[in-house]
Amino acid sequence: MATAIALIAGGRLIRHAAPEVLLRDLDGRVWERVVRSEDVEAVRREWLVTGTARRADGIHMRIVSPERPGSGARPLPPVLEDAYLEAIGAHRQAVPA
Repeated sequence: MATAIALIAGGRLIRHAAPEVLLRDLDGRVWERVVRSEDVEAVRREWLVTGTARRADGIHMRIVSPERPGSGARPLPPVLEDAYLEAIGAHRQAVPA
């Protein structure tokens, strides 16, 4: 069990924190939204999707967003993968191409 996690992007340290801190920072910002297959790409363009699962009722998309990403989205507890992908995404937006 790690007591601290270092997140690195492009060879640079972008975040260093305890796992609990990384998870706490995403409280209230992780959602699950069920969409039709044809809507997956539109959702990916609009929000940060950290996971998908195909189920009988549609595509379950795990989304990191400060606001509810559409009607029917339900809150989920964050996991470390959400924290990693959110940090990498924020870093990419902050660094000019």
